[in-house]
Amino acid sequence: MSLANAVGQLDGFVRVHFAFFTSLWALLGAASVGQDTSWTRLILLLVAVACFHVYAFVLNDVIDLPRDRANPSRQRDPLVRGIVRPKAALAIALAQPLITVPITIQLGGGWAAHATMAVACLAMAIYNVWGKRCPAPPLTDFVQGIAWGALALYAAHALGARPNALTWLVFWYGVAYTLFMNGVHGGLRDLASDFECGARTTAIVLGARPGTPGHDPHVPLAVAAFGWATLLLLVALNVVIVVRNDFGYDLGEWRATALVVGALIAGAVLLEPLVVRPRGQVWNVAFRLQMFLVIMSLPAAFVAFINIRTLLLLSVLMLVSMALLEWTPAIARWALHPHGRRRPDTVTS
Repeated sequence: MSLANAVGQLDGFVRVHFAFFTSLWALLGAASVGQDTSWTRLILLLVAVACFHVYAFVLNDVIDLPRDRANPSRQRDPLVRGIVRPKAALAIALAQPLITVPITIQLGGGWAAHATMAVACLAMAIYNVWGKRCPAPPLTDFVQGIAWGALALYAAHALGARPNALTWLVFWYGVAYTLFMNGVHGGLRDLASDFECGARTTAIVLGARPGTPGHDPHVPLAVAAFGWATLLLLVALNVVIVVRNDFGYDLGEWRATALVVGALIAGAVLLEPLVVRPRGQVWNVAFRLQMFLVIMSLPAAFVAFINIRTLLLLSVLMLVSMALLEWTPAIARWALHPHGRRRPDTVTS
């Protein structure tokens, strides 16, 4: 097996391309309490977060295996192909929360850190089991958001600090981003396979339906309204984070931060009409670019505040995730090429 193939199989099993997403909440949670964390403690924190990452994604894939077998985009995954047996994958997933215990002790975290990690794991289990079965899927999306956001609280507790207002803003951003990501983007991306398997997602409950072969899906006003509402919630959180200025930025730093965060959010808002009206392959690029702009607005607010070690780790993790995401070249072409938006057929899956 070649190195590229091995990396692809690993990514298909534990979703390495989401490493930046998972680590972001914990690293910004650690940064929010203002500690100049050493390399050793940062790496230990990332190991604990990696355990949660494996737990979350592998458990989800075991539970969703019947649906994934019907999803064309998941046919190369080791679980779907039978390379990894479901019982073995389940054992790997359930072992991860136990591994976080000695790591948390080594970090110096007390009962609050262990309890917060337990809440994150429980919330993720609730979503994985009932996420596409609940009559009110925004509720389980909210529960999943708690799982991701709790990583910020865990990081603060694990480093021996108390979560502050900035930590809680990171927490709520994680919750709101999950509603935004799952409710519209993920729901429309997997609409055909979810609908075929009888899943209950926010998009389906609000009336979205797959299109006939060769045609775009039907996305009613209710889905668009939900998409706009969650996006505006994230815009509001960005405004609160910048205006409150818990970072203590001087006027020059504050203006530069406000300009960058504002530009990222403005780009996301301009993309929303394309996201809530799926039209051909352009939609596949537009929604991914929008998700990137929205999530990057949070670390952009922190850039002048966090220490260089945390900034380097975030940068490396982002580059790794982008390198593994097969849509990165298409997104770059579509965003930068002056004629890219007129030629959606050039975007390949």
